[in-house]
Amino acid sequence: MRCALLALLALVLAPLFVPAAAPLAAAAVAEKSWAAAINVAGRQRMLSQKMFKEMLLVHHQVDPDTHRTAVTATIALFADSHRRLVAGDPEQDIPAAPTPEVAAALAAIDAPWAAFRDGLTAPGATDPTRLAALAAQNEALLSAVAAMVETYEQAQKAAMGTATGKVINWAGRQRMLSQRMAKEALLIAAGADAAAATGRLAKARALFASSHTALSQGSAEAGIPAPAEAPVVRQFAKVGDLWTAYQGLLDRVVAGDSAARSELAEASVRLLSETNRATTLLEAGTR
Repeated sequence: MRCALLALLALVLAPLFVPAAAPLAAAAVAEKSWAAAINVAGRQRMLSQKMFKEMLLVHHQVDPDTHRTAVTATIALFADSHRRLVAGDPEQDIPAAPTPEVAAALAAIDAPWAAFRDGLTAPGATDPTRLAALAAQNEALLSAVAAMVETYEQAQKAAMGTATGKVINWAGRQRMLSQRMAKEALLIAAGADAAAATGRLAKARALFASSHTALSQGSAEAGIPAPAEAPVVRQFAKVGDLWTAYQGLLDRVVAGDSAARSELAEASVRLLSETNRATTLLEAGTR
């Protein structure tokens, strides 16, 4: 068991750089491959927030052993996904970085990822005095990952001329926001970076709400078509129901309701699961 754990930690802490396979010309990348890559790229945004949320649950002593294990698994998935985006993965229909701009955006993640990962895995990471510094490193990582996803979307639009990249980007962003909102509420409850976290939480809530409306009903202004497939429509309705309950739960955590933290831990996973299901259905529509 100890050897297996050491092997996993070696994988997690290894540098992200891997030599990329020879990239396809962007125009030669199929629509379904763009969709697969943007889905995984967007998932990286979510993972950046999820791993910090999990560490904050450890800080709050919400099932700490489970969430400490979850942090390690989330870190490993982030690192593995990054390697697949750089080098490509034919089994998952992910091309190697299809443009120089995408390759540069992926490379720009390495430094902020190393800083945040090292802080998150250091002894005493849940100490209250270190949470504000971790929050700043987390913001730097999210900024780099978000820029990478936007670069993918722009490259897909230039190559294919369709809205597929934007729709999957926006749907995938909802996954990130589900975890970001929980993370910010838990930071506020911890009294760490509270003023900044309050502002970020308000922005995340507003963005989730407006994006849900655009994705579920369509938005000509944003260039988002209304969903045409019945399973997608039903899925967005399910997300909407969860979102209504989630807002009250966030308010309770921010107000200092300690019991609500455990409820938020479970609800954030449910909302993540259903927003991910919506993104997966949209990606499947490109195949």
